[in-house]
Amino acid sequence: MRASAAEILKTLEVWDNEYRIGKMPVVVDDNLKQIASDTRKQLAPVLQARVSKQWLKDRIMTLLMHWHNKETPQQIINAMSSDWIDVLQDFPQWAIEEAIVDYNKTSEYKPVPANIVKRAEQAASKYQTLDFKCKLIMQAGNTAKEKTTDAESKARVSAMMDEVRKNMTQHKDEEVKTGYKKLN
Repeated sequence: MRASAAEILKTLEVWDNEYRIGKMPVVVDDNLKQIASDTRKQLAPVLQARVSKQWLKDRIMTLLMHWHNKETPQQIINAMSSDWIDVLQDFPQWAIEEAIVDYNKTSEYKPVPANIVKRAEQAASKYQTLDFKCKLIMQAGNTAKEKTTDAESKARVSAMMDEVRKNMTQHKDEEVKTGYKKLN
């Protein structure tokens, strides 16, 4: 099983209630900092993974085949492919795949690159937000010198982060078996 969007949002909901970005605690304990650090280490490969241009070209051509016109010259097809690659190449493969699947489920019109970019940004933003919040927690002061955080909220966040890390590990195992990443 992999970390689903619902699990990420559940974690973010807890963190939004406990650690709003504008109201992050000035002081957190070392255990929470360690959880945030471990989570960032696991998020890094997910956020930094990039797609191969060949995979991207093949995937875009597959997507556009639904609206294929046999009379379109090959040079135009190649130029269109290049446009798509230019705007999508910085996204992880799993985010592009999730974006395309979502587009195919929700739209009946031929896509333009911006349709997929928007959806890929939404897919990646869940992980980017979690990474940012972890970074803020790691930068907070040390409670040993100041005050402690609420033990119950810390335990809830810790349990949620353990579940996300577990699912991400399982997601990575599945990625190795299948050869590609995806969230849902």
